[in-house]
Amino acid sequence: MKKTFIRRTVLFAALLAALVFAFTAVAFADDFSDQLKDGYYVITQPDQLFELGRHQGARYRLGADIDMSGQEWTPVDFFGELDGCGYTIAGLDIKGISGDVRVTFDGNMKRYATVFSGFFGCLENAYVHDVIIMVSQLTCDEGSDCAFAGLLTGWMADSTVENVYVCGRGDLYTTSKSFGIGGFAGFGKGYIKGSTVECTLVCVDQDREHRDEQFMGGAYAAGYINVDHCDIFISGYDSDHGYVHNGGIVGMYIQYEKKAPKGSISYNYVEGTIRFFEDNKDRRAYCAPYGGEMMSWNLAMDGNKSKFKRDEVYDYSRDLYPEGDLYPED
Repeated sequence: MKKTFIRRTVLFAALLAALVFAFTAVAFADDFSDQLKDGYYVITQPDQLFELGRHQGARYRLGADIDMSGQEWTPVDFFGELDGCGYTIAGLDIKGISGDVRVTFDGNMKRYATVFSGFFGCLENAYVHDVIIMVSQLTCDEGSDCAFAGLLTGWMADSTVENVYVCGRGDLYTTSKSFGIGGFAGFGKGYIKGSTVECTLVCVDQDREHRDEQFMGGAYAAGYINVDHCDIFISGYDSDHGYVHNGGIVGMYIQYEKKAPKGSISYNYVEGTIRFFEDNKDRRAYCAPYGGEMMSWNLAMDGNKSKFKRDEVYDYSRDLYPEGDLYPED
C-alpha cells in the first residue's frame, strides 16, 4: 500500500511538472513570437538575449544596443544565426563554461575531452555577423578540466564570423593538461573575415609539477580557422610550466582532420605583445607574429603585416598580469 502511494505521488508530481513546463513553453513561444520578423527573432532587451541559449538553432537580429552590465553571462552553445545589424552587446561579465563537451587535439594529435567558455561556448554551423561584442571580463577557472576560451566563442566548427568587432579581457586559470585562450575563439575550424579584435588575454598554468600544452592567439588559440582581412590587437600574458604555443594570430595551426581543405591566413594586421615564460627545461617557447607552431603549411599566408613583440621573461616565481607580475598565493 505504501509503495503504491509513493508511485502515485511520484507520477502525479511528474505529470504536474510536465504541465507546468508545457504551459511555460507555450507562454514563452506566444510572447517571443511577437518578436518574429522576416524569419528572425528581434532582440531589443537584455532579458531576451538569454533566449540564444534556449533556442540554439534559431535566427536572431539585434534591434537595439544591449547593455548586460550587472548581469552574469554563462556561455551558451549556438547553432543558428546572429545578425547584429551594427548594434552592440556591452557590459558582458562571462563566467564558467557552456554545457557541450568537444574533442580538441595537441600537436601530437592526442585527444582531449574539453569544455569551453566565451560569449558562446560552442559555435557550430552558425553565422555571426555585423555585431559589436564588448566583454568587461571573461573568467574561466575549471581546475583540471581541459578548457579553451575565446571572447566570442570557446569552440568553433563549420561556422562563419564576419564583420564582427570584439574587445575585452579574458582570464584562463587551469591545472589541466591542455588549454588555451584566443581573442575571437579558442579552438576549432571555420572562417573569420573582415573583423577586428582588441583583446587582453591572461593564461595562468597553476600546476607547477606536470607538463602541459598551452595555446594563445590574438585571433584563436589552436585549430585551423581561416582568418582573412582582420585587424588584431593583442596584449597577452602567459605563465606556463609546460609547452608554450603563442601567436599574434594563432598559437598552433593544426589541421586535425585528414581531409582538411587548404586554409588561409591572409591580409591581416597584427599589433601587440605577448609577454610569457616557459618554465620547462625541454624548451619549445613558440611565440611569433602570426603562427606560434605551424603543424601544417597547407594554407595561404599572403599580405599579413605586423607590429608584434615577443617578450619572454625568465623569472618563473611570479605569474604575469597586465597589472604587473604577481607572486603566487601561499
